[in-house]
Amino acid sequence: SSLYLTILDLKKLLKPIGWTWKGWLPMGLLTIVASEPGIGKSALALRLAASVISKLPWPDGTAYEGPCGKVLWCEAEASQSLNVERSDFWNMSLGDLIIPRLEHPFTKVLLDNPHHKRIVKAISQLEDTRLIIVDSLRGCHSLDENSSESMEIVMWLAELARDTGKPILLTHHLRKRGHYDGDSVNLDRLRGSSAIIQPARVIWAMDTPDPELPEHKRLAVIKSN
Repeated sequence: SSLYLTILDLKKLLKPIGWTWKGWLPMGLLTIVASEPGIGKSALALRLAASVISKLPWPDGTAYEGPCGKVLWCEAEASQSLNVERSDFWNMSLGDLIIPRLEHPFTKVLLDNPHHKRIVKAISQLEDTRLIIVDSLRGCHSLDENSSESMEIVMWLAELARDTGKPILLTHHLRKRGHYDGDSVNLDRLRGSSAIIQPARVIWAMDTPDPELPEHKRLAVIKSN
């Protein structure tokens, strides 16, 4: 019939779901990592880039088993100097941590800018681009987190992950813990509209469970399809 497709037709277009980091970072899907500001999600994202670029073990100690390649870093938090220092610290190949060529090397990536989106999409489609990281949702557009544009950006990233078969990691912020929030982080604490979280197939929460030991971080999967 010319009126409909079948799930079999879709199966022919899609690859089986695989994992870049097993149980954590799926290929072809969008993952969000959320924490309160200053907890270390950007450093974590860069540390994951080091695994993909330099075959460092994942943070849980498991080996990186995929092919090495380039990581596209979309900076929207003006943290370029920190990124350079951290990349040096992890001895990763700095030539493989790539950024979009925009108006200026320090131009922040705006995913509500059609020109920026075209460049991000083109780099994501390159064969040796293995991972795309966007840091952060709040920084990569000019409107507030409850806007429809914010939701459209998350959906665009989910579609980009699907169409390229690559993993995409988006950093996002949690609201501060309220009086009635428990010790663990739940989806209700993600900032902005609840519609933001729907296109993400996996969501991680990062926090410091013991205020006496701020250097001890906890990373948990709080949504996984």
